[in-house]
Amino acid sequence: MSARVARLVGYARASATDDPDSLDLQVHELQAAGCAEVFTDQPAGRVGDRPALAQALEHLEEGDALVITELFRLGRYTAGVLELIDNLDKRGIGLHVLDLGLDTATPTGRQIVSVLSAVARLEIDLTRERVMAGLDTRRERGRIGRPPALNDLRRAHVINLAGSGMPVPQIAQLMSVTDSTIRRLLRAAGLTPQDRRRTSGGTSPRLPQLPDTGADLGPTSEQQASDVDGRSGGAEALAQHADPRT
Repeated sequence: MSARVARLVGYARASATDDPDSLDLQVHELQAAGCAEVFTDQPAGRVGDRPALAQALEHLEEGDALVITELFRLGRYTAGVLELIDNLDKRGIGLHVLDLGLDTATPTGRQIVSVLSAVARLEIDLTRERVMAGLDTRRERGRIGRPPALNDLRRAHVINLAGSGMPVPQIAQLMSVTDSTIRRLLRAAGLTPQDRRRTSGGTSPRLPQLPDTGADLGPTSEQQASDVDGRSGGAEALAQHADPRT
C-alpha cells in the first residue's frame, strides 16, 4: 500500500475594501505555490462568516498544509488566528504564509508563531485597559448603571402612600416595580417599618408634598369643623333674640 501524499490546500479571501482583482490574484499566487485545490470566500455580509474556510479546514487531513497569501486572510484578530493555528497543529496540519515565508513545520515558523502569541496577549491587555478607562470615564460622568425606576414625583407619591399605611406589596404593584425597590426608597427616605406603623396611629412623619395640580379637593376636616362651630354659634344667637325672657 502506497503512502499518502501530503497536499497543499489553498485558501483565499477578499474583504469589502480589497481591490476587485484581489481574489483572482490570491488564487493565482496559491496555484503557483503548488496548491491544486483553492477555497475562496467572497466579502461576507456578516463579520466572521467564512464558509469556504470551514470547508477547507474540514477537507484537510494529517500531513497536509493550509496555504494562504497573507496571515490576516485567516481572521481579523491575532488571538483568533493563533487559535486556528493551534488547532491545525494539534491535527498534524501545517500552515504556510507566502508573504512571510512562514512554515509552522519549521523551527523558524514556530518561533514566529510564539512572537504572534505575545502580540495577541498584548492586544488583549491593551483592549482591557481601554475598556476599563472608558468605564471609569463614564462612571465619573454619572453614565454607569441603569436609570432610576422611579422619578422624583413617583418617589414622593410612594412615600405618601407608605405614610398613609398602604402595604409595600400593594405600592409596588401600583408603581409596577419590585417590593425591594419600594423598601430601598423608604429606607433612603428614613421611613423605617416602625415609622410606617406610627403613621397609622398618632404622629406621622414629615412627607414630601406632591405638586399642586390645581384641582379643588374640597374643604379639609379642620375647615368643616370650623364651619359647624360657626353655624352652631349663629343659631344660638338667633334663639336668644327670639325669646324675650332671655
